Amino acid sequence: MNNAAPLTAGALAGKKIFVDPGHNGANDASINKQVPTGRGGTKPCQTTGTTSVNGVPEHTFNYAVAYKLYQVLTAAGAQVMMSRTDDTSVASCIDARAAAANAWGADAAVSIHADGSAPVTAGFT
Repeated sequence: MNNAAPLTAGALAGKKIFVDPGHNGANDASINKQVPTGRGGTKPCQTTGTTSVNGVPEHTFNYAVAYKLYQVLTAAGAQVMMSRTDDTSVASCIDARAAAANAWGADAAVSIHADGSAPVTAGFT
């Protein structure tokens, strides 16, 4: 049961929200480049993500959800920056995305991912 009230026009006026649809629409050699984690270690620039049992790539699902969120947030008056503006190109490495959100002065950041699971399970994370 959803008890949350819908966002009204202007409810988020003056707020800056960074939306990151996880993974890229395409990858290149930078995918395995090691970048800082922000906690003293390193990790790959990017990963490919998973694919649904129906063959939908995670990056495509993430982008669709992120774009819907973009529409809701902008309708409520928020300024929204997305880490990627399409689902076909190579996006910035994960550390550059975080740096962009910080440099922009985001009030909040939302990273969208779709975890893989067995076909018999249900729910979300």
